[in-house]
Amino acid sequence: RDAQESRGLGDVYKRQDITHVHLVPWAVLAARYAGARAVFLTEHGLSLYKGKAGILFDRLISRFCNRTIVVAHAIMETRREQWKIPCHKMVFIPNSVDFARFDIPESREEIRARLEIPTGSFFILSVGSLTPVKGQTFLVQAAAQVVSSYPKATFAIAGGGTLFRDLNEQAAACGLGERFRLLGYRTDIERLLKAADIFVLPSLREGTSIAILEAMSAGVPVVATAVGGNPELVIDGTTGLLVPPRNPKELANAILRLIRDESLRKRFAEAAMQRVRSEYSQDVNLEKLKGLYTDALRGTI
Repeated sequence: RDAQESRGLGDVYKRQDITHVHLVPWAVLAARYAGARAVFLTEHGLSLYKGKAGILFDRLISRFCNRTIVVAHAIMETRREQWKIPCHKMVFIPNSVDFARFDIPESREEIRARLEIPTGSFFILSVGSLTPVKGQTFLVQAAAQVVSSYPKATFAIAGGGTLFRDLNEQAAACGLGERFRLLGYRTDIERLLKAADIFVLPSLREGTSIAILEAMSAGVPVVATAVGGNPELVIDGTTGLLVPPRNPKELANAILRLIRDESLRKRFAEAAMQRVRSEYSQDVNLEKLKGLYTDALRGTI
């Protein structure tokens, strides 16, 4: 930034009583330097890739925050155990969902027809950027096993990323053809979920997955890997199924179990909808955030 822009940023901080930062720790120091009365930082990921220098920097940053907000208990545990950030400096406020988004006027049949999902097909959807950490290569392997047992299954991933070509080639090599589709980046995830029978997230690591929350809100039964914050959302055997990461066989078995058991799908979907609406609603989280802001303005935190 040039000098004029820097002065403008400082003026913005000075005009605010509270600065709330997401994913940009250095901005905490900028806010404090500019005289902000209270600063909050929300951490959305586990950040397991960080080395000693990064951990020390984040430990320092926590001293300048009134509170660090974490969206998953797994994130809090990582920072407490490995980074030695004290619990009293962290607050758990999970990601939340706007349920009104899932009130879609189009019918399930109309959406499936537009997606060219074959009549009578079982549609399995995954959402996420096409990157190694999302584990989609294991989903392709699992899809091949599922289709060999249930030829009417159709898989799709919504998302863009660097692995688009590799995953296409892998799916072709597995003989999946039109049974596995890469839909690219989409802005209509709500509609895709309305068309889906099962949602799958094969990630290798996660914080609190918005994709899982959206699937639960839409009433789509979930199969996810037991990593990061996923077990906090998907209670295995109650609101969905959890499987080990990097294990296409277990992933395929879980998908086939749901395909073959309609009553189980319905039970998971209903339990998931109830849980996400009671614990992950925007209204609930806004009240928690307002409480933090109020305490900061009063000088009690």
